[in-house]
Amino acid sequence: MPQSLEKRPGRLLLHCLDHAFRATVTKSTLPANAVTMNQHQSPTPAAVPSPTTTANSNVVIVSPVSTTGDAHTSPPSHESSTARLRRLARRQPNNVTLRLQLAYALYHAGQHAQALRELTWIFEKDRKRWQLADVCTAGSLLLALGQHQQAKAVFEELVHQHPQHLDAALGLARAHMHLAQPGEALAVLDRAAGLPGAAQHPSWHFLVGSAHLLSKSWPLAARHLARAVELDPNHAHALNNFGVVLKDGLGRDTDALPWFERALRVDPDFIDAAVNYAAVKMNGDNDALEAAYTTLQRFRDRKPNHALYWHALAQVQHRRRLWAEARALYDVALRLDPHNADLLTNVGLWHFDQKQYEQAVEWFTKALQAVPDHPDALEYLGVSYAHMGHLEQQVPLLERLLQQNPKARSLRFQLAWNMLGAGEFELGFRLYLARPSRHEVHAAPNGTPYATVLPLDHIAGDRLLLVADQGIGDEWFFLRFAPALLQRGAKLHYWTPSKLAPLVRRLGWFEEVWTELPPADAFDAAINVGDLPHLLGMQNGQTPPPPIPLRPLPEMVQRVEPVLRAFGPGPYIGVTWQGGTNLLRESGVNKRFLDKSIPISDLAGWIPAHATVVSLQRKPFPSEVHQLAQLLGRPVLDAAVYNDDLEHMLGLLAVLDHYYAVSNTNVHLMASLGKPCTVFVPQPPEWRWMLAGDASPWFPLARVVRQRPGGDWPAPPSTPVEPKP
Repeated sequence: MPQSLEKRPGRLLLHCLDHAFRATVTKSTLPANAVTMNQHQSPTPAAVPSPTTTANSNVVIVSPVSTTGDAHTSPPSHESSTARLRRLARRQPNNVTLRLQLAYALYHAGQHAQALRELTWIFEKDRKRWQLADVCTAGSLLLALGQHQQAKAVFEELVHQHPQHLDAALGLARAHMHLAQPGEALAVLDRAAGLPGAAQHPSWHFLVGSAHLLSKSWPLAARHLARAVELDPNHAHALNNFGVVLKDGLGRDTDALPWFERALRVDPDFIDAAVNYAAVKMNGDNDALEAAYTTLQRFRDRKPNHALYWHALAQVQHRRRLWAEARALYDVALRLDPHNADLLTNVGLWHFDQKQYEQAVEWFTKALQAVPDHPDALEYLGVSYAHMGHLEQQVPLLERLLQQNPKARSLRFQLAWNMLGAGEFELGFRLYLARPSRHEVHAAPNGTPYATVLPLDHIAGDRLLLVADQGIGDEWFFLRFAPALLQRGAKLHYWTPSKLAPLVRRLGWFEEVWTELPPADAFDAAINVGDLPHLLGMQNGQTPPPPIPLRPLPEMVQRVEPVLRAFGPGPYIGVTWQGGTNLLRESGVNKRFLDKSIPISDLAGWIPAHATVVSLQRKPFPSEVHQLAQLLGRPVLDAAVYNDDLEHMLGLLAVLDHYYAVSNTNVHLMASLGKPCTVFVPQPPEWRWMLAGDASPWFPLARVVRQRPGGDWPAPPSTPVEPKP
């Protein structure tokens, strides 16, 4: 199932800076302005537009647009210049140039409404007497204030009157960029390419590169943005956009990071470069998350009118599991940009991570109202339904997503889980080929090509290399299909890097069990063991092969029995509360762990009184075994060390009377021993435990206890059956 994490936050910001004003005109809610040039336009608060998202990269591309090459003129002190210009304007009320300077100062002082009023007054004057530079400045300021259509009209008139004027052409190209028209912008820039100075003008190359970036023509974008930086090494916005090309276009996050850092060194107040930097960092470890937070926190006291900034800061805190602060930051972003589908989806994921699935559904639904085909909202809406126990509502959403993107591996894999859990084995195992360990892997590790079709009537005498797949439990589970190949006369070899090798050798099915890579030319084909059900043509309703029968080594049983007797009398009960690899234990708190777990307090209620309890939990926290012992009112034997050697574990399992556990390797081994288990299956259920019922055809002796929708676990029967000593 997909990870339950915030939409892989990095909404990367693409900039087409309005150089004339040193302002970032953002269609998000950047401090002054910015434009997003992407497909899903969101309603815009006031004069400040909102970011849009690319459907395939989870990256918001925001594009502040460049006009002139005057990229590094710093505006005067806002307060002092505004007051001085107001005094001068009162003395010379008809001086257009002076009123433009006042509008510019008001804009930089954050007084956008007053700046727009000044511009409105200016445009009521006779423009025939304007200086050309004044018209360019007025058009650029209109762009900065979000008046994109009006600015476009101004620059179109200017280009018509002055076709040889490069700044006019650059202004018109910027207007098209703000209107999400990169094709039209490129046409204008192409016509301007022959104008004097264009080839050596950093803003021309910057705009050409940014337009190609928005069109996802990555090589052309990289070429022109690199040229802009070559012509002007301190062009902060070209540095930023080149970083976006590396990150979004080429998938080179590590290489993108220095470009965002360079942009911030040139302009420490460049908030969009800070958001892009944080977007890369927040996908790293705890130290990287701290760096992302520190970079964004610098801007917090300014209370920027920048939804994307607050969104990114919320995602950092979300990943740090600072739940209350993350939610408050999401609320700030929502006030600025209430209809942004990415933002709505991430708020839904905040509720999802809190296991508040009904609220998550509400927010994912809001996201889909904003963008009906938003892929992440659709996907996580389905996952929420699955966690609520409504798998029948997830399947149509997955099918809808697959219609949008038929090659989407994760969607095919999720649909496979549902199909297999419903007993639709034929389609389910075909879709199961899209599992992460198998997708786009066409050969075994030694280079022998994987079989995609198996002519079952013609494999007698063929040398087939079976290859381990996924975890140890999965590996042992799928090996139950290997005898079907032996029955057809195939000669089998097996390769595994896992500690299962000694058990596999004892089966006697394989001419050789390899733990080192075998020669590639020694086999007719390789078969990934997870592909066996599909290659063997398993049909809907077909009874699965039984678990692999296996006996423990007698000497291992003899070693275990005195240990258990010394600890306490029978019956002996094994327990495991956490399955899979617990990434929280091994990789830091920012990693989410597999949801194959049951709270120790719920597990304790199922354990019969007077039984001697043995913890088989792999890598338990010290406090966990102690907690279980306190709840039971008696000591618990910590046998975690037995997980390191499966022959030893098999001997221990053989002595147990019952095993209460979530699904894990030891459950598979208990099935091979013919021993009973009670298996706790979280929502949504892993496919081999089926979608409903208290039994699974894959594990005939296992009793299935299912987590209720919403997360609660059922209490044990009032009169549980006590295992006999």
